[in-house]
Amino acid sequence: MNPERALLLLLAVPLLCGMRDPFAPVMDACQTAQLADWHYRGGAQSASRLIGVVQERGERWRRVEIGQTLNAGWRVTVITLDSLTVETGDGCEPRVWQWKREGTPNDKKDSAVDADAGVSDGSGEKRHADGGRRAGRTAAPEPG
Repeated sequence: MNPERALLLLLAVPLLCGMRDPFAPVMDACQTAQLADWHYRGGAQSASRLIGVVQERGERWRRVEIGQTLNAGWRVTVITLDSLTVETGDGCEPRVWQWKREGTPNDKKDSAVDADAGVSDGSGEKRHADGGRRAGRTAAPEPG
């Protein structure tokens, strides 16, 4: 057997046996590599309907509901206000994926406010939202 035919046979046998090209990128039919690119931002409930809000690849915002299929082929199975669970499909690893709600809650906006408190302008005198002084108090004359 001449060396050229041996080399051709050596290269052709793996391709004929169904082995993939080791230099070709791996096909991800389940698209599980994209799971880390999605972020669950929270949910909203209206009557018995619960809608989740996800951010896709840091760009596009989407509303999702239970039973909906996302464009990656994942099916939404569970939505709570704190998490979102999807099934990636048969033969995919992981089969089930769960995102926890991300973001920072702004609890300060709901805290009680002392209506009698004013804002100090640094001179020891309190000023209010309209820029004036509190009625009924006398103040020292302003310099200048």
